[in-house]
Amino acid sequence: MYAWDTYPAGFTCSNPGRWAQTLHDGSYHRYSNSSPLFLDEFQGGSFDPWGGSGYDKCREMTGYDFERLYYKDNIVAGVTLSNFYMTFGGTNWGHLAAPVVYSSYDYGSPITESRQLTRKFNENKLLGHLLLAVPEMAQTDAFDAQVANNTVLQVRARRNPTTGMEFRVFRNSNGLINSNQTFHAANVGDYATIPQQPGTTIALQGRDSKLLLANLAFAGGNKLVYSTSELLTIMTVGPREIIVLYGQEGQQGETVLAAGPNATATPLLLNGPSTSSTRDKNGIRINYVHTANTLQPILVKGASSAGRDLLLLIVDRIVAEQLWPARAPGSNPTSQPDILVRGPQLVRSAFVSARGAVAIAADLDADTVVEVFAAGAKALLVNQVFAENVQVTAYGSIIGSVAGPGEAPALPTLDGWKVAPTGPAHEADPAFDDSEWVVCTKAHSNLLPALAPGEPSLYADDYGFHVGHTTYRGHFKATGSEASITLVAQGGAAFAIAAWLNGNFIGSFVGHPNAGSTVSNFAIPADTLLPDEDNVFFVIVDSMGQEEGGGGPSDRDRFYRGLGKATLSLNSTTEAAPTINWKINGNLGGEHLVDTVRGPLNAGGLFGERAGYHLPGFPDGNWTEVGESDSFDAPGVSWYRTEIDLDLPANLDVPLGFRFPTQSGSIRSQLYVNGWQF
Repeated sequence: MYAWDTYPAGFTCSNPGRWAQTLHDGSYHRYSNSSPLFLDEFQGGSFDPWGGSGYDKCREMTGYDFERLYYKDNIVAGVTLSNFYMTFGGTNWGHLAAPVVYSSYDYGSPITESRQLTRKFNENKLLGHLLLAVPEMAQTDAFDAQVANNTVLQVRARRNPTTGMEFRVFRNSNGLINSNQTFHAANVGDYATIPQQPGTTIALQGRDSKLLLANLAFAGGNKLVYSTSELLTIMTVGPREIIVLYGQEGQQGETVLAAGPNATATPLLLNGPSTSSTRDKNGIRINYVHTANTLQPILVKGASSAGRDLLLLIVDRIVAEQLWPARAPGSNPTSQPDILVRGPQLVRSAFVSARGAVAIAADLDADTVVEVFAAGAKALLVNQVFAENVQVTAYGSIIGSVAGPGEAPALPTLDGWKVAPTGPAHEADPAFDDSEWVVCTKAHSNLLPALAPGEPSLYADDYGFHVGHTTYRGHFKATGSEASITLVAQGGAAFAIAAWLNGNFIGSFVGHPNAGSTVSNFAIPADTLLPDEDNVFFVIVDSMGQEEGGGGPSDRDRFYRGLGKATLSLNSTTEAAPTINWKINGNLGGEHLVDTVRGPLNAGGLFGERAGYHLPGFPDGNWTEVGESDSFDAPGVSWYRTEIDLDLPANLDVPLGFRFPTQSGSIRSQLYVNGWQF
């Protein structure tokens, strides 16, 4: 089965208003017009590279309006399998990331890195419940549809060949246009145009689209002839069917239900917005306005072929986002919900006990008024706490108040820092014992580029070191004429290297968002050399991860990490440059993991990582206490530790994170909590 990987908005988050045209099923069907349309990876956000504009911009570029336009366009193209990348990106823990991104993988997703729900999540929810409520949308054929009185818009439509259910998607014909439009739909069933009510229209506000249903039969015997509002859900609650129709605040709506001559439509909200109903050639027509933050219940009697009343809930888009069709915990996720909840930030499950108590598992971020539509509901529990001020409404729901989490818990201050006694350039000391380091003698490598004949590999992966920092010590007998060393290194975008000779810092490549490799020449001060003695280069390479493949077969995953080549240059033209004998070290144990709990991507090859400085319980009694603003002037690596008591209420889900202020200069940081690298 052919599948498509598509990112129509691209990845330039710095210009979130720049959109691409929507795609059509013609391009999807290029290779196979007989298999289901499968979008195995469709844009749900965007990565943000080193030096990028930030994930908030990515979330704006691929926001809920992007979803409403592109995702509905996919549905009307006939897509029946779709996966969005990402719904939740999270964090690039440890050395998980490829070099193209930094430690956050928020991705501008519907769920943020700190697990907060956004309007993008709400839009996914609205579409998801629509598709669950109307499963026959998965088996449809395209047919021609028309827009009346508007040449800017386009409409595409599909119909189920078995049930006759049909839907239309209206949007600007140019996906780049951001303008408000009004229109009528033409030739819907036996209606020349809809809406019929004089002076009313269907409206599109900005970058938007509408998916409107017609000729849809409900399980309880009611039938939708058409609606100019969008459908959220259909459910059976006790003796009633409930359907939820939503639209943008202030927009007009018109719904026609199949009904006999005695059918009635009665608004049940006291002093609610004005609605009207009238006889229609196919049943009963109801007109209304989607009013801000208002749920308008309209009870329709006499329309069901099975005698089941229909409760029509008219809401604006904001209220629709607050509604949660729910079911009992452990239910089949494809089963139809039978409880409707309004209010909580997130509803995980709901069921009615034998005594009539509605038990809801939910997330609350504030004091919340919770409203529930459930058969036999007499009481209301949210997270095992009874709601207060419970009352039953005139339209059959139950409402109660639930306390939120209250004030945010106080967090401890990060103070009491200690610094390790091993200085910034501990391993650069010529006297450092490197007898256990791996000698670089391999004459063959599968990595790229290929080794020059006769040169041993310096590639970190050839010696079993695949993540994080790699360290090298190179021994040579100096002639006294050495003028510089050229280091060729590779570590992926934003990587860095630093070099010392006999404990003296001689230079670094501090990195660049677009530089995955470097050829760096470092001058050798004459007073750092020890002629006719053993001299030691020390080099740290900070790798940013292995390369990402993608785009088909590629050798990118064979690109080496670490040092590629080291060349000495002499002031003398008569002397040969001495040979440097290199040793390498990396993460503790290399491919033979020592910390099997935290896994192979947690720690790299810094001295402190191999010594366990990052682990809880490490004996730091000989470390020196320092203040919060301690700094060190010498190049290299310094390690700091502190301990805090974290006492968070057990009944709260408290997302925690660390925020680093913007720093000038060439500073790199790694953060460990209880031994886990963030």
